[in-house]
Amino acid sequence: SGNQPAYLTTMLGTTLCNFDPEKSATLLSSLAGRYALIGLYLYDGNDAKLIKDYDVPENLSMGQHHLLRQGVSTEDFGKLEHIAEVRKRHEMVGQTDLGIVARLLTYFRVRPGQKVQGTLREFSAGDVINVGLSVKYTDKQARNLFGSFGFGVVKSYYEGSVGLYLAERLAERLAAPQNVHASVLASGR
Repeated sequence: SGNQPAYLTTMLGTTLCNFDPEKSATLLSSLAGRYALIGLYLYDGNDAKLIKDYDVPENLSMGQHHLLRQGVSTEDFGKLEHIAEVRKRHEMVGQTDLGIVARLLTYFRVRPGQKVQGTLREFSAGDVINVGLSVKYTDKQARNLFGSFGFGVVKSYYEGSVGLYLAERLAERLAAPQNVHASVLASGR
């Protein structure tokens, strides 16, 4: 009934940005519970700003950590160029057409005339070692992605390039409409 408390059972943060749309949709469809709090870094169409935001020392350090996990020696880091690049492609998730979605890729490219040895293979000049993927949706694409797997947006909040969405399973909403106040979700009452 409308007097029953509502509980937030899932908080994904900005996790969905780290997966291809199809994998994000699979994750959404597997969530248990009625409500999810989902954060996304939203795409505003400014590729240069997006690249600048990701081509920072923190991301370089995370990428180098990834290289270490692949067995690349710190002595070889100078043989690699760190690159952040936006690529766009048309995305379909099930029957939902998301349109053109931006993907920010971060990777290392082996510099000309260099070779780098990893645990499983050697990388030659021009080879690419992928270290990061961040899928960027517009607000409309995010809502369509959520809807394609049964979630409707109850409330959304925006801070800079981050969108935070309180999403509710549509089947639950249709079965038992309910007003939810954020303090109820926060307090667990």
